[in-house]
Amino acid sequence: PHRRPDFYTGSISHIGFDLGITGQGHLLFGVLAPAPILHHYALAGSYAGPLIGVTVGGGTDANGLVSSNGAISLQSLPGSATTGLDATVGIGSLTLAPAPLPAEPVHYYRRHRWH
Repeated sequence: PHRRPDFYTGSISHIGFDLGITGQGHLLFGVLAPAPILHHYALAGSYAGPLIGVTVGGGTDANGLVSSNGAISLQSLPGSATTGLDATVGIGSLTLAPAPLPAEPVHYYRRHRWH
């Protein structure tokens, strides 16, 4: 069944080696879970795991994050990108919280009268 997507806000931190400077970027994660996730905001919580990244102009990170209860794993996907010049190795953490839903677009329908 088709359902409305969940939206999250998050914060990322890491401990380890980080040398360089980066700009804005975006993250894409694949979700691995032992069963289908059926309830809304099931991904909210804390995750931790290894972090490896290289950025030269545009680059990507390799993250394997596991939830605090071990039931859900987030794996970085191709398409995640940052800009700058940077090398990172360490342990990363990610905290996700439910975000407010975006406003629904308003659709106006006109009745047409055929003559």
